[in-house]
Amino acid sequence: KIAMTPIRSVLEKKDGTRANQYLAGISACIALFTAGIHVGWPAPSLKIILSTEYPFRISEDEGSYIVITSCLGHIVGAMTASALADTIGRKWALLSISLPQLAALMMICTSYHSKYLLYCARIIGGISEGAVLAVLPTYMAEVAEPEIRGFLGAFMSFVFVLGVLFVNIVGSHLDIYTTALIGMIFPVLYWVVFINFPETPYYYFMKGRPEQAVKSLKILRRKNSVWKEADGLAADVDRQMSESG
Repeated sequence: KIAMTPIRSVLEKKDGTRANQYLAGISACIALFTAGIHVGWPAPSLKIILSTEYPFRISEDEGSYIVITSCLGHIVGAMTASALADTIGRKWALLSISLPQLAALMMICTSYHSKYLLYCARIIGGISEGAVLAVLPTYMAEVAEPEIRGFLGAFMSFVFVLGVLFVNIVGSHLDIYTTALIGMIFPVLYWVVFINFPETPYYYFMKGRPEQAVKSLKILRRKNSVWKEADGLAADVDRQMSESG
């Protein structure tokens, strides 16, 4: 038998509290924190890449293009992640976001070899940003009880702004390479932590996997008696699926 990780040991407790719902939401928000880093990155970094400190000459027009190219990735990321969320699940769609986030920061780290890596980093970062904004609210709504959804929704906004603030503070004191290197910690941390949390019960019911839905619900509610809620959720899913055709 494989030993449980400390996080999974905590998740297996059955005390009837909402702790696991809070933990699932907070850990998922690490991806949103990294998205905030991507959004806030140009503020402290643009003055560096426009100066002689950067090894390539970049005009003000090119600097503007580097900033706005992330918008190209938003639509692609949102559409792709939404499709993935219904195909492989909300959890794995969210986990996959860490890959473009990490790739974008790695490209910024190596952009001293080619300025075009900055364009690539911004587009890929934009894809991850659009993806997390498309899927994370769905995950939050499906794992949390109605009483705490408002808090988790507000927490999402707080974490996003915190990511923007973080990169502005760090980027104002360090070079582009070091700032990106520090930022790479968060996609890795996100994967290590969030992989321990369950898929949403709604997704399992949608895919006709009621046993896994009940198991997920037991973890999220931290209790074994979830049959009444499971029956209600299954009925809601069936109704919504029939209405959508």
